[in-house]
Parts: sequence; C-alpha cells; structure tokens
Amino acid sequence: MIFNNPYKGDFDHKPEVTKSGHFKDHYFYSGDFFNLNITPKEKMKSVFVLLLFFISSIALLVISGLVNQDSSRTWYVVFPYLITFMPICFFAIGILYYALSPLKMNRAEFDKGILRMKHSAYGAIAVLVISIVCDFVYIIKNIAEVRLSYELIYVGILIVICVIEILFGKYYTKMFGSIEVEKINQ
Repeated sequence: MIFNNPYKGDFDHKPEVTKSGHFKDHYFYSGDFFNLNITPKEKMKSVFVLLLFFISSIALLVISGLVNQDSSRTWYVVFPYLITFMPICFFAIGILYYALSPLKMNRAEFDKGILRMKHSAYGAIAVLVISIVCDFVYIIKNIAEVRLSYELIYVGILIVICVIEILFGKYYTKMFGSIEVEKINQ
C-alpha cells in the first residue's frame, strides 16, 4: 500500500456504454501539466548538452578509478566511489525520459525526467563529497606510506566531477526554471 502517492487523483476514469451495450472505462489524465517554454529544436539541443554533462561525469569517474592509488584497496574509499555510479546512471535514465517526453508533460513524465536529473545531481554531489572526505581520512591515517601525488590526482578528479554537477545545477536553473505549471483541478 502506498501511503504518500504523489499521483493520487492525477489519473481518473469514467465508465461509458458502447454501442453494443457493454461497459468500457475511459481513462484520462486530470492532473497538472508542466509546459516547457522551448521549441522541439531547443529541446534536442538541451538533450545534447545534458548528454555532455553525463558523458563527462561518467568518463571522469572511470578515469579517477583507473588512477592507481593505494587507497583503492581500502573499503571505506572504494565503497563511496562505487556508489557514485548509481546517481550518475540515474541521471542518464532521467535524460532518456526527458528526451522521449513531450513539451507538455504530465506529473509522472516530469518526475521521471527533469526532476530525476536534479535529484541525481544532488545525490552525486553528496556521495562525491563523502568520497573526498574518506580519501582525505585515508591520506591522514597513512601519511607515511601513501603516494601523495596519486591520491591528490584522485581527489582532484572527484572535485572536477563535483564542479560539473554544480554547473549542471546552473544549467538546470536556466533551462527549466521557467516551466509553467498548468493547473487542471482548481
């Protein structure tokens, strides 16, 4: 049972009688619509930009994992690093839903596309910060044995990924800040 259903009341139906006398349910959307104030050509450009954010984030994350640092053998450094892949992959799913949705979205399309990208970027930043802190803990704990240059390269790449996610936030505000919500039920 779902206690907090955000789509409750958005989808409705009414019974209709067909010509043969059978009952048939007619389903329709009665919730809010989210209108993007852009053209389809601008939407495709924004999909391309969002793909660049995704590709740069995932590529840098893989490159940071390829840096041969000693901390990669430590569970509290590796675990947050691996968890970082999850929000970035959810970001890609959000891009896919956004690319396939119309310019006038219902609440479910908006949540699965645009809102998922925003929450994924927040999640990626949070996990990246945890990963950076864990690597600094490792550096401080093993200062005598650590190859500092490799560890700092690793941390630097993670910081660059954080900056990319913050730039996505600025792009998100610019691109999706003017979405008009069309209220159906008032």
